[in-house]
Formats: sequence, C-alpha cells, structure tokens
Amino acid sequence: MSMDFIITKLTAKSADQLAILNKQLIEDEGNAKDLSHHYLCQRMKNWLKDERYFGFGIEIEEQMKAYLLACYEDDFVYLRQLVTDREYRCHGMASALIAHLEKFVGPSQQLRLDVLMSNKNAMYFYAKLGFQPFYMAMLKNTL
Repeated sequence: MSMDFIITKLTAKSADQLAILNKQLIEDEGNAKDLSHHYLCQRMKNWLKDERYFGFGIEIEEQMKAYLLACYEDDFVYLRQLVTDREYRCHGMASALIAHLEKFVGPSQQLRLDVLMSNKNAMYFYAKLGFQPFYMAMLKNTL
C-alpha cells in the first residue's frame, strides 16, 4: 500500500524521535552494541549540526515514522541511515524518502550506501530502486 507523504527536513529538534527509530535499526541489524537513548540522541544532534549532514523525515500524527540521513562526501552523497518504524514498513515511506533525496541532490550526484550482506530484504529493496553492488568489505575477528 503506497500513500502520499509529507516529507520534512530533519532538525536537531527531532533527535529524540530519531534516536528511537535508530535503536530499531541497530536491533534489526543484530548489532551487539547496547547504545543508550541519550547517546543515540546526542549523536543524531551532532550529525545534524554538521554542515555536511542532512536528512528528511516523515511524521504521522506528529510522530516520526521514517527518516533518511545523508552526508556529502568528496564525490558522492553517502546515505548513512534509512529507517522506517517497524509498524509502518511496506507502505512506501522509504521509497518516497529515496526519491526525495534524488530530487534534492540532483541528477549529477552519485548515491552510496552500506548494506549488511545478511540483510537480503534491504539488498532487494535497494536493487529495485536502481542501486548496484559496488564494494564489499570483509571482516575477521581475532582472538
């Protein structure tokens, strides 16, 4: 089900609600780090105060339900976070935010993002939007 959404620019005032969604993202990724709400909120405020960072959100009844956070790098725009509240997924919010990002940065900008290899749903979603595999990082834990 796709809907029309009002997309707004993120500000540091939204950091509290963004931190809640960011925690969902961290949990969904299976990240073992237990980052506090205060830490996530402060990190978001710091990013949004940085002139290289920008983002957009979708609110329903004054509650943030999805957001996109991006950063200008030297020769591309890095999509740092794209999160939709679990209860609002599959309604077109993430696609609407990506489309808004593309219009905002213009046709001459390259977009890049990171996706966990284990997150097949995200890989399929981004491929559907035209993203292609570009780079693979490999990790090894030492004992």
